Amino acid sequence: MNAIKLAPASELGDLAARIRTGAPIPIGPVTLVPLYSEADGLEADLLEESIARGHTTVTEVSDHGTVNLLSVSNHGPRLLLLLDGEEVVGAKQNRVFNASFLVAPDSTVDIPVSCVERGRWQYKSAAFGSSERTLTSRARSSKLDRTSVSMVSSLRYDSDQGAVWADVDGYLGRTSTQSPTSAFSDAAKRRVAVIEDRIPEPSPGQTGVAVVHGEKLVSIDILGSPDLFRRSWRKIARGILAEVYDESPPPRDATTTVRTAISELASIPVVRNTPPGCGETLHGKGNVAVGAIVREGKVYHVLVA
Repeated sequence: MNAIKLAPASELGDLAARIRTGAPIPIGPVTLVPLYSEADGLEADLLEESIARGHTTVTEVSDHGTVNLLSVSNHGPRLLLLLDGEEVVGAKQNRVFNASFLVAPDSTVDIPVSCVERGRWQYKSAAFGSSERTLTSRARSSKLDRTSVSMVSSLRYDSDQGAVWADVDGYLGRTSTQSPTSAFSDAAKRRVAVIEDRIPEPSPGQTGVAVVHGEKLVSIDILGSPDLFRRSWRKIARGILAEVYDESPPPRDATTTVRTAISELASIPVVRNTPPGCGETLHGKGNVAVGAIVREGKVYHVLVA
């Protein structure tokens, strides 16, 4: 077997050099730091938009189904962007995407996923719908960490299904949720009333957000344009604010924590892979874990945790 090549990604270095931080926004025990950049003006359809327009269907890969794969068909005129950790619900069991992917117009691809509903394996619907949320920040970050390690070691988008189920069980416990199918969605729904009114509106030109809890970075999401960020923001925010955090004092300098993590993007060695769909995925693991989807040298989405 050939050795897997690791090297800093010029796309991530260029992106890191352009990022500016905004004024921190405390929300309960976490602090949001808005991010701005000279964005590339990239555009793509998002899953919930494309399903609503009848352009996209997400189904099991066969009548029998396969836990770690889903079939995504894009019949729309634009690229379809699937976000790392975003949840789809229905069919034989609810799933989340193991990385961010781009699906070209007029194409059907099998996408690596993880199950977030351990106790069901029977059809609830023929196709999946979008839950319009991501995994909680804790589960999403730990999944990114495991997937990045898997990509670096074996070029597999493997999130460790057992660990994902353990993360879901932990969240069910923290939210005191009784779920007959051990479904992440049952716990997330309990948090809706708590979080929806707390989600701030993105500011003009904002292309990303960093989240800090205490002195620790929780996550960074950066999109390829202000418009992509604006349209993606609420489903990302739902995952951030759905988590049950231990209360902690606000950090004295969240911005420094964020800038340190962003500087990692320029130097962290990543593995570059041709994924299902189009473009390339970048994954690496250093002081932070990183996963990104790029196409023609441009970053459509990067997740750092």
